[in-house]
Formats: sequence, structure tokens, C-alpha cells
Amino acid sequence: DEFFSRFGGRPLAREGEAWTPEEDKRLHELARLYDADFGDPWIYLSWELQRREDDVRDRYMELVVKPRERATRHELAITKASRPLHMHRKFRMIPPDLYIVPSEENFPLAPQ
Repeated sequence: DEFFSRFGGRPLAREGEAWTPEEDKRLHELARLYDADFGDPWIYLSWELQRREDDVRDRYMELVVKPRERATRHELAITKASRPLHMHRKFRMIPPDLYIVPSEENFPLAPQ
């Protein structure tokens, strides 16, 4: 407690508050400006929006990435490689000998 009180820093102005439509719009603008799909711009967006990095990144995922991913078709590569073929910040490595066999029932395709 003493350590945090001495070195914790001040909370950001909008930290922990609900997101507003204006902030969502500003997040879109800043994400385009800092190119959120390339690199790691979350510290800059965090400061601009006065929110924590995790909150900004999670909000961007909910507003932009998830709808975009749900709207596109993906192919699944079945491999026995020890390393995944596609790396992403939120990617979790699965055991190397785990085979995932897709089916229309378990993996419905997005409508075209």
C-alpha cells in the first residue's frame, strides 16, 4: 500500500468510466492515425483518450476487429508444425499435435 501510494501515479482522467459514442468516434480516428493494425500504438491512444492501455485495446477489439473478423471468411490450415502459422498479440499456442477438423456444423461460415 505504501509503495503504491508513493509510486503509483495518478489515475487517468477517464479511467474506469463508461465509453461514450464521441469517444468511440475519437478511438476510430486515432486508430486510423496511429495505424492500430500495425505495431503497438496502445500507449499513445491511451494517453490521447485518458484511459488504460488494456481498456483502449479491448474496446478497439470489440468495435473494429471482432466485427471485421466475423464478416470475413477464413481458411484453417491443419498442420503438425510445432509453431503456429499465424501470430497475433492475443494468439494462444495450442499443443503441437492437436488436430482441429472443421465442419459446417461446428464452424458455420459467414453469409456472403
